[in-house]
Amino acid sequence: MITVDPSSASISGSDGKHKIVDHSGGKNEYIVSPQNCVVFTRRTCLKNSESKDFVREMERLGYVMINSLDTMEICEDKFVTYKKLKAANISTPQTVVISSSSMNKLDEKVQSIGGRFPIVAKILEGTQGSGVMIFESMMSLKSSLQAIFTLVPKADILLQEKINSDCDYRIHVLYNGFDRVSGVDNYKVIGCMQRNVMEGDFRSNFSLGATAEKGHLTPELERISKQAAYAVKGRWVGVDVIMDSGTKQCYVLEINSSPGTKGITTAAGDDVVGEIFGMIKNDFSSKEMPCVIETVEPGKKVCVKTYIGEWENRTFREVGMDKWRLF
Repeated sequence: MITVDPSSASISGSDGKHKIVDHSGGKNEYIVSPQNCVVFTRRTCLKNSESKDFVREMERLGYVMINSLDTMEICEDKFVTYKKLKAANISTPQTVVISSSSMNKLDEKVQSIGGRFPIVAKILEGTQGSGVMIFESMMSLKSSLQAIFTLVPKADILLQEKINSDCDYRIHVLYNGFDRVSGVDNYKVIGCMQRNVMEGDFRSNFSLGATAEKGHLTPELERISKQAAYAVKGRWVGVDVIMDSGTKQCYVLEINSSPGTKGITTAAGDDVVGEIFGMIKNDFSSKEMPCVIETVEPGKKVCVKTYIGEWENRTFREVGMDKWRLF
């Protein structure tokens, strides 16, 4: 397993074998092949054009990407995700986007998402609950938006109807196999975590301190999360679903193409990493043992419980801090 910073890496070669040169933290060279490599893309692949070009080139050369750059870009923009969900007839809270130039249509936009307060507002590219706000009245919404647009004139803000619930669900969905993503039936739910709304807050993000536990995966939660994963052609995604406490209807809030594993592993006890590596091992069972390339920025801390040297450990146990990898 190797870690590559896509903004400082290049790939070259032919005949099915390529050399990656990574200049982050010195010069490192790796010989890889689409026949025995899987590429895990993370959010830092989107940070600049150089990173995106590196990922595109690996896609062109035939490497299996978890996930593709297209999927990453769709999930990064909450409004694009919303439009993909709507196009696939997947239930999601009513949403509109507003900018400084459309503030004169604020009343109309609020009415288009139901016209009821409170209303949730989000920046387009926030993660882990950052950039999510709630407004109890038109007065507070209007004054806050005016302040935001004064500070950031080109900002785009999502306005979304609030779904009443005491919790939501982070559901990890995995596409089984490395063939072209071709249907909902090839998806499998590999983890379900219930995240409880924090006291005195409306958010339920584990990273912000909310409590979490193993979620009860109902047939409806499974159905809608698989459909959402397919709508963005994701291979491994975290789908956030909320269930209305009154009607019990499920809504997809957003889709994370670079889901973390710490919360769902520690709080829910779901071995999502083991499931992913098990799928990789099964698909490569008749081939040379794969190496896993992770295109992340060095120094980012996340939790992975295995590495290629421990491939045969069925439980993917911890192998010591010195052997943990970035993920």
